[in-house]
Amino acid sequence: RLGLDGPASAHVVRTASHWFRDSDSRIVKTFAMQCVYDLSQQHRQFRDEATELVTAGMASSAPSVRSRAQKLLAELENRRA
Repeated sequence: RLGLDGPASAHVVRTASHWFRDSDSRIVKTFAMQCVYDLSQQHRQFRDEATELVTAGMASSAPSVRSRAQKLLAELENRRA
């Protein structure tokens, strides 16, 4: 994993969020969602964005995206408890 500082992390989160919203690729969507989730574990300020993407992933018609979203949602809920 790369160690990114705040500004670099913010840039990656913006880029990955854009990919999630604009790509038709299930692989890209799954990777982007995982990427934002991982960064949210290192930088708390990205947790809302991670939660938003995971929630959107749960509504996806693609089983692979929904499956990853379910896994990440469970992890998010465990960390909040």
